[in-house]
Amino acid sequence: MIHISAAQMGVLEAASRTNYVTSVLQNDSPLMSRSLNSKLRTEFAGIVAEKLRYYGLRTAFAQRGFIRLAAVFGTRFDEDPLICEPMHILDNRDNSCVLRIVELRDWALDLRNSVYGPKYEYYLAAIDRIGDISFERLLQLDTPSKLLGFCNTLFPTRSEWLTPVREQALFRLCRSHLDRIAPRTSDDVPLLAATYGCALFLGVTCLDDPLHDFIRTIIDSGSASRAHELVHYLIKRARVEIQSLKSSGVSYVPG
Repeated sequence: MIHISAAQMGVLEAASRTNYVTSVLQNDSPLMSRSLNSKLRTEFAGIVAEKLRYYGLRTAFAQRGFIRLAAVFGTRFDEDPLICEPMHILDNRDNSCVLRIVELRDWALDLRNSVYGPKYEYYLAAIDRIGDISFERLLQLDTPSKLLGFCNTLFPTRSEWLTPVREQALFRLCRSHLDRIAPRTSDDVPLLAATYGCALFLGVTCLDDPLHDFIRTIIDSGSASRAHELVHYLIKRARVEIQSLKSSGVSYVPG
């Protein structure tokens, strides 16, 4: 008889959860899955698998629902300091794991309707506005008020949903994130503007997320001249995100 220790069993269970996450990502969010290389898919799967264990999401329905939402809203969407609802819902252990995921999907639908638009029309319009931004325009956003005001015009429903207090908090988070990478200079205005835009559209946790490794790469480079690459990435990624939203259960409302 082969004896397996508790530690070995834990490793086997973790590997099984990770493989399951990878399989669900590939089947339910193929566009998102194909955009990741093997290393990034493994990183995503490992993080999400641990969350499934931590929150006690044991049924296939609950696990699959969480994975789908993580593929859309970010690997660590429950840790976003500006969005408290997911963590509160998931941490309510008085509810079954199925009920928590149903409540989480209801939250996502409310977010879809108010921020993205019932047919994602608000998001699509915001993406079109991003496409008109030039590098020279980014250079002009050299004060917090200019940056926040400009972004309000890009994605007004998102800005309204955040509230002014959360907007200021988002700006400070982006500023502090860049400050950890390199000393602050007047030349980093475009990079700060592009970083804020990515966080506004994709969520704060996109700044360190395997789903958005390109953002990590550009920010870590500390090169303001590459800020416009972030803008182009945001346009491309937002369109992939819309497709993922449609296949995640956060789907169209019949007209």
